[in-house]
Amino acid sequence: MPVSVTCSGYVGKPNDVADRRNGHHDHNRITKQSGRNGPCHLNGLTCLLLFTVYCLLFTILCGCASIREKELVLAVIDGEPVTEGDIKYALTISHRREDLSSAGKLDLSGYVKRMVDDRLIINEARNAGMDKYPEVQQAVQAYILRESVVRLHDEEIVKKVDVTEEEIKEHYKKIYASTEEFDRVKRRIERKIRKQKEKDRSDEYLKYLREKYHVKIDRELLEAIDPNGVEEERRKWANDKTVVASVNGSVLTAIDFISMFKPSQANVKEDVVNAWIERKLVDHEAVNRHYENDPDFKKMIGRYENQLLKNTFIKRVIIPQISITEEALNEYYLNNQKDFMKPRLYRIQQITVKTMDEAMEILNSVRDGADFSWLAKRYSSDSASSRGGDVGWVTKKELPLQFREGIDDLKIADISPVIDLESSYRIIKLTGRTEDEVEEFDKVKDAVSRALFNEKLDSLLEKYVNELKKEAEIKIYNEEIKSLEEKLQG
Repeated sequence: MPVSVTCSGYVGKPNDVADRRNGHHDHNRITKQSGRNGPCHLNGLTCLLLFTVYCLLFTILCGCASIREKELVLAVIDGEPVTEGDIKYALTISHRREDLSSAGKLDLSGYVKRMVDDRLIINEARNAGMDKYPEVQQAVQAYILRESVVRLHDEEIVKKVDVTEEEIKEHYKKIYASTEEFDRVKRRIERKIRKQKEKDRSDEYLKYLREKYHVKIDRELLEAIDPNGVEEERRKWANDKTVVASVNGSVLTAIDFISMFKPSQANVKEDVVNAWIERKLVDHEAVNRHYENDPDFKKMIGRYENQLLKNTFIKRVIIPQISITEEALNEYYLNNQKDFMKPRLYRIQQITVKTMDEAMEILNSVRDGADFSWLAKRYSSDSASSRGGDVGWVTKKELPLQFREGIDDLKIADISPVIDLESSYRIIKLTGRTEDEVEEFDKVKDAVSRALFNEKLDSLLEKYVNELKKEAEIKIYNEEIKSLEEKLQG
């Protein structure tokens, strides 16, 4: 499907809907250049060639940034694209950090549709002016500052530190007598050297920032404040707005200074003040770099703001409509009891040994009729050996990760295969198992309430989205989605 190169920073489909809403029209600027002598007076072929060259140059100049920052467009909602980058960001925000490329069945199409639903809610929030809400704007500014500090640290510390092979070898010779272990410990030594170099570079850079910016400390006031004193002394300063320290216009008042101390900790006043000064120095320098003007950073900010707008819409519009009664909780509990089962318990005995050969010998002895408890007392190296390997009742989560699924395949008195625990080997005997049982309502009431709340929330959101879809122009590009699926799974 053909795409158009736009000057909006991405390669996408035509923005007809957005143009109409913003009152923009195609005036064909190429063919309507003004001039005293009017249109071109050259012969037709020459005009055609010049016109073609001009069009190509215009496309390149307007689209060069877009080509450089090309992103795969998967859908367009009212002229706004949902890109591959949007999908990756949404997965990170929702804490779904699984590797999509390793998924057995990748339903990227379904996830794109959910992204479209989210974008409808986000657009509705923006149309309602929620992007102007103080809490949203403050959160965006805080995000810009956090990410700017990360970039500053990367530029001025990480990228300016280098660890050479010679330094690693020199450090190795001081600690290790033999050269046989070098390859095994090389990375560890490199990390250690890098850590120290980055600390030295940080100290050097903070010294530079102190000279660059105006830093002031009221030593007399600092001396007078005793934040580690009695409660009465702390209350004395609790409402005092006198400035203890300042950095380029940012101030630390006595109130703020006192609040930074915890009575249970032995704090040093100078350390607390210096930590605040250093943080503000870095903040000011990071902000002054104006990283937010970088095109990629702008995209990050936009995506973060979109997530804020979605959450704000849910908080301000959807959640106030949710009401949960005691009767509704009981009804939900009765209709969904399978979701509120008591954790199944397993009673086990175990034998733990150091080698696979030893484990296999013991397993064969048990299968030949040897007493499990006697073998556990004689050969097991874990703390349950003195009790004949009896661990008692445990939940599935308390079992070795390597055997959590396998435990349900055992019948009472069955013996497991040898379980490889990396540093040891284990054999488990199942001696008891509880039956499935529903947890009492009072014990799972909070869980029932959360589940019912989420169900109502999803239902209300679905209704809002369905209404918004009636007025929206939505295009989903299945070929591009399929292409991305193949890329992730390939």
